[in-house]
Amino acid sequence: MVSSDEKEIPLLWEYSLGQGQVAVVNLGIYEKSCRGIYASAYSLLGDFCAYPVINGAAFYLDGFPAPLPQGKNAYITKTYGDMDLYTFYINEWWPDLLRLAQKYDIRYTGSLVESSAGGVEPPFEVTGARNRYQYFGAQLLENGGEIGIYGYNHLPLCTEGFESALEQRPELDYQKDLKLKYWKTKNDMAAALQEISRFFGELFSEQNPQVYTPPANILSEEGRQILRNTIPEIRAVAGSYMGGEFSIAQEFAVSGDGLIETPRITYGCYINSDMKLSALSELNMHYVNTHFMYLSDVLNPDLGAELGWPELCRRLEEYMDWLYGAAPEIRRLTGSGTAAAVQRFYYVQAEKKSTETGMELELSNFQDEAWFLIRFNAWEPEESGTSGGKLTRLQGDLYLLKAENQHVTVQRKAVQ
Repeated sequence: MVSSDEKEIPLLWEYSLGQGQVAVVNLGIYEKSCRGIYASAYSLLGDFCAYPVINGAAFYLDGFPAPLPQGKNAYITKTYGDMDLYTFYINEWWPDLLRLAQKYDIRYTGSLVESSAGGVEPPFEVTGARNRYQYFGAQLLENGGEIGIYGYNHLPLCTEGFESALEQRPELDYQKDLKLKYWKTKNDMAAALQEISRFFGELFSEQNPQVYTPPANILSEEGRQILRNTIPEIRAVAGSYMGGEFSIAQEFAVSGDGLIETPRITYGCYINSDMKLSALSELNMHYVNTHFMYLSDVLNPDLGAELGWPELCRRLEEYMDWLYGAAPEIRRLTGSGTAAAVQRFYYVQAEKKSTETGMELELSNFQDEAWFLIRFNAWEPEESGTSGGKLTRLQGDLYLLKAENQHVTVQRKAVQ
């Protein structure tokens, strides 16, 4: 791997030394955003390297279905003339997202929000037209997607003082820095969750919400406990992969309280170079891609609103082109599907062994399937000679294995 400028500075290379193999990473970045590159470098050592992965891509629409914004916005009228926001979301934004879903076989995961108001005290009531929620929700479901919970409104589940527990940094000011309100009491927080759960059942009686996407990717410990107690159907929390001052950086894991952590790696339509690096890294680390958007992203100048929706949509499509071009075998999952994949990935253990004819994997905590990336450095596998699973070549000497049995063997291809 070399730098993308004209100098082509070596960033990753390998060479043989005596009876061993050396891999050198000259990246100069030692953060979570690029640890998958180090994992790839490690996989270059030894005759073969096999490690469990998630194998899935998911796209989340946070806070959608929701009450649609009213009035007009300069970023929209600049492109569409006198069009108001309500008309824009119905006639432009949503049809474009459906087109992308059909083109790339994406199954969006929406997350219901009931009110656009910032009320933190009862009564908690419906503020939007039910038929709009049902219209968008029905189309989400018809296209293979699902709907989770975002919240009664756009306020994270936090009461006053929660930021003092964040890395011992009481100087952070939640209200001033983020311009968000605290919930007055835990009971008010629970009442708001009860209302969004009731509203969800009213709109989508045949569905159960399984995924919670925290507003602003922020969730306090007390809020998490109230969420579990109030909406026990929730299986997964889809927050932030990288974290922030107020949001905790999640790992793909099953937490001690039983909730499955399914963090999102990239966001918006203006995917910058840092996010691209994280996306590349996680394809190598976990063979996973998770992306989210807000309804209001197209109006946010920090997320490229000045470019206009047609250009933002083009850039999102360009990102999807890259993703499914680089990883055509990756599974298209919903949020709950991602949670199930993370659960299998988290628990499976593999004992690897070289044999005279190839290699063997002995799996423990195996359920119905497990996925592995395998790099063959010393020999080439015979794809049709795999027992207990299916082997698919991704690129070069890197393969994707679907384990269908707890015992998997891969045969070495005969040398011609």
